[in-house]
Amino acid sequence: MASSFATFVQALLANQGSAEKALENPTVRRDLMASRVLKAAVAAGSTTDAGFASELSGYAAMTSEFISLVDTQTVLGKMNTRSAPFKTRVPVLESQAPAAFVDQAVPKPATELSLALLTLLPHKLGMICALTEELVRFSSPAATDVVERALTAAIVAGTDRAFLDPDEAATSAHPASITNGITPTTSAGSSAAQITTTLTAMLDSLATSGSSLQNAVVIAHPSTAVHLSSVLTAGNVRAFAEASARGGSVLGMPLLVTRSAETEGSPLQRLLVVADGDRIIVADDGTVTVDTSRNASMQLLTNPITGAASLVSLWASNMVGLRAERWISWSSVDAARYALVTF
Repeated sequence: MASSFATFVQALLANQGSAEKALENPTVRRDLMASRVLKAAVAAGSTTDAGFASELSGYAAMTSEFISLVDTQTVLGKMNTRSAPFKTRVPVLESQAPAAFVDQAVPKPATELSLALLTLLPHKLGMICALTEELVRFSSPAATDVVERALTAAIVAGTDRAFLDPDEAATSAHPASITNGITPTTSAGSSAAQITTTLTAMLDSLATSGSSLQNAVVIAHPSTAVHLSSVLTAGNVRAFAEASARGGSVLGMPLLVTRSAETEGSPLQRLLVVADGDRIIVADDGTVTVDTSRNASMQLLTNPITGAASLVSLWASNMVGLRAERWISWSSVDAARYALVTF
């Protein structure tokens, strides 16, 4: 069943962004939350209005529902990370001296803390997709499902790639990936013993840097996960019996599977990543904003360029454009290790 947010977006797409016309959609009428948001009229705000913008609470609740759906599919959403607000300095413990037993009337040792202070700036994750008017005009649940899948798949893929790609350095536009600046661990090979050696080396490196590994996970491409689930020991026993193409566990740690665990370009290489959620700070406003247009001209490219470009008219092509934006950022304190593998 599609979410209320997908129903809301599909109704706007089918009715040129008009909330009044969207309310006539039978699917919207059956969805209490979507119809409530479309009916809401936001009054002008004043300093004396205690209920200012209360009409927006329905939209916030609806988008939170959609974000929850997205987070069940992203690597970041599946990890147990630390939350923080935007533009706030957050202390992160890098290392700590242990407590010690002392005798009576003897001074106690001071516990030395090594802290890193992080500030997460807002970063915008955006996507644009073009759908045919014939598709968005359908009021059937199937059409709404298509819209939801398009939105979800784009946000999940974009988030995972930015989170894992070693080439994603920090800029004003996006945060650095958790693997950026980390020297890759040399892969020992594709056999059970060699994979164990590679994982052990990465985990030992994380533990040496101060990670407790209590919230550590293994991240892999679906093809890598299939190999992990099928590789056999010398005694013809599955080496990682709890692993599967859908996840499971490896060496007692959760296995998270994403198609974004690979490098771009040629030759293509898979990423095998271990990451500690305790050392990753995430800021997320928990909402998605959407806009629609039939009258724009756009580059139908996954890598649009600035300056002069060949544009496609949505109006002339009987298409409607959907733009979605999510504000999210993260920062890593030596939280990951990765290896480039070919299996």
